Amino acid sequence: MTNGKKQMPLLLKVIIAIIIGILFGQVVTATDGGSLGTVLAYGLRVGATFSDIFNRYVGFFVPLLIVGLVAPSIADLGVKASKALLITVALAYGSAFGVSLIAYLLGASIIPSIVTPGSAAEANAINVGSFLPASFTFEPIMGIITAIALAFSIGLAAAFIKSDTLPKFLDDGKQIVIKILGGFIVPLLPYHIGIIFAKMSAQGNILQNLVNFASIIGVIIMLQIAYLLVLYFTAGSLTGRNPITAIKNMLPSYFTALGTQSSTATIPVTLKCAEANGVSEDVRGFTIPLCSTIHLTGSAVTQTFGSMAVFFLFHGTVPTLAMMLPLVIFLGIILIAAPGVPGGAPAATVPVLKSFMGFTPEMSGIMYTLGITNDAFSTASNVAGDGAISMIVDKLTAKDQAAMKELHEQEAAAHHAAAK
Repeated sequence: MTNGKKQMPLLLKVIIAIIIGILFGQVVTATDGGSLGTVLAYGLRVGATFSDIFNRYVGFFVPLLIVGLVAPSIADLGVKASKALLITVALAYGSAFGVSLIAYLLGASIIPSIVTPGSAAEANAINVGSFLPASFTFEPIMGIITAIALAFSIGLAAAFIKSDTLPKFLDDGKQIVIKILGGFIVPLLPYHIGIIFAKMSAQGNILQNLVNFASIIGVIIMLQIAYLLVLYFTAGSLTGRNPITAIKNMLPSYFTALGTQSSTATIPVTLKCAEANGVSEDVRGFTIPLCSTIHLTGSAVTQTFGSMAVFFLFHGTVPTLAMMLPLVIFLGIILIAAPGVPGGAPAATVPVLKSFMGFTPEMSGIMYTLGITNDAFSTASNVAGDGAISMIVDKLTAKDQAAMKELHEQEAAAHHAAAK
């Protein structure tokens, strides 16, 4: 809510932008050669210039975003270090890495059968370009891997240095990054996406690309659901609980996330679902809120499979494992503490594809669209998976919980005896 007025959902803005962009591109194509066509083509070129500037700025901003979000999260985890916490973090990263690798292996065999190779690269005689010279760019302060290494270094240092100012400095930096992302970059994404689709509409086979787009979204959702089954059958085998029952207990959390598109807003429901699955109060009390920011497997599937499909869409070949491996390894880290705003995860991760896979602005634009269009299902998959992690952590720390409970009971008994 802003100034008492309900804002239009980001997904609806993107859908409207895509429709307007496609129609505008078709009009440009239909009027090509006439005076009206010349004016419209000039207008499209102005839009392409805005899109180009926006894309270059986001590329500049991403290393700062990684440092600004990851460093305070690492610092916070370090301060709260415990066995249960370390197990949770290890499981969350292992899950994100595992699902990304699975998405790659399945994508390598599935994508050639659902996507028309190189169809996005097809173009007619209309040349849509930018007024910007190639030399005009925002140079990133550092590379992506360098930013991740710096974030870990600062975060770990802050965790072990007794300082009153450093944690506040990191938190202020995090708030600045979130403000830029949520108040500037994400609101401009629909315009950027609309211009990308206008260019594609004017230059290529837009109908075929929309069919490809729908196929990619459908497979991503199926992969997300399939991985949830893997998580819960794994958790069920370790805990001795019925995985089907556990999944049924998590459905309220899944469907709430579909509506809210926010892991944070769904936490109260997810806690209730974890309680229904028999997870102890202490464990669910910290695993669910923590995993809502570090266990984003639904988003990992979208980014991994989606980036492969888009690469195939433009280049006609599936990216190699060597090309995808940096993304698979670092995606679980890049997604740490992604802001709980719709479109935040793709805005944080898509620009990384330029560094890892050489994505062009057009390829990035489609990835933004995939991420935002599938945001509700990605969020639902994220939070539903958190319940499985909490079940596993509860099982692995059961002895520690029993020992701690016994210690508390002994202390209470001693206190009671002393009072007599």
